Amino acid sequence: MSFSLSKQTSLALADMAAGVRHAQLWGYLALQDIVGRYRRTILGPFWVAGTTLATGTALAIVYGGLFGMPVREAMPYILSGIVAWTYFTALVIDGSSVFMAAAGSMKTVSLPVTWHIWRHAAVSTIVMAHNLVGLFVILFLILGGIYVNWTFIPGIILFSAACISWSLPLALIASRYRDVAYLIGYVGQVAFFLTPIFWKPENLQGGRAAIVDYNPMFYLINIVRQPLLGMMPTPTDWLWAIGIVLSGLLVGFAGLVFFRRRVVYWV
Repeated sequence: MSFSLSKQTSLALADMAAGVRHAQLWGYLALQDIVGRYRRTILGPFWVAGTTLATGTALAIVYGGLFGMPVREAMPYILSGIVAWTYFTALVIDGSSVFMAAAGSMKTVSLPVTWHIWRHAAVSTIVMAHNLVGLFVILFLILGGIYVNWTFIPGIILFSAACISWSLPLALIASRYRDVAYLIGYVGQVAFFLTPIFWKPENLQGGRAAIVDYNPMFYLINIVRQPLLGMMPTPTDWLWAIGIVLSGLLVGFAGLVFFRRRVVYWV
């Protein structure tokens, strides 16, 4: 048993290393996915950015008024939260269906399991970059300038690492139990309303404040949103984010060790 476990651990590490080594391949294919998806359109991925920003603008106007937030304050706060949440949704919630979507290639081409995770993450990151461009344009128009704190770079890297690390175990589980993908989608919808995306944490008082205090998504969103608003995330935000990354890596690696060989039979 110990020899088998040791062998599978080595193979899991080799799979992760091979997935990174194939960066040129999954990066190129991710770019081709974007080109193919928006072929013969004028705005391309900016259509997605427009949808994201239009949703955020509507929420800022309506909920900003309901919570007594001036539009000049509500727009940057809500739009930056929407952009971060959309990226999370693409990486984690949509990412849970990665192996099922790649069933054909997994059964015909021998590629590392993590390769498919990286390809999906690359596509999501390209779309997120377009969302950021649209966000910066709106922030410039509203605030008369763009005031991004330097912590945005480590923040977006840590945010991406947290989401990618958790997308692997969720994709493994969802490929075995198909209901899990739907469950993750429902949980994501509920989490959207329980996370301070279009409302502020101080709006909750008393026992309800626990919804924010013990909500990991609040801290994860903060390490991206706060720098976009020109502020620094708190040490608590960083600690929570690092904890999410480490736990995701641990669970994901364990899933890779025990279930890597079985994924191709599940999809």
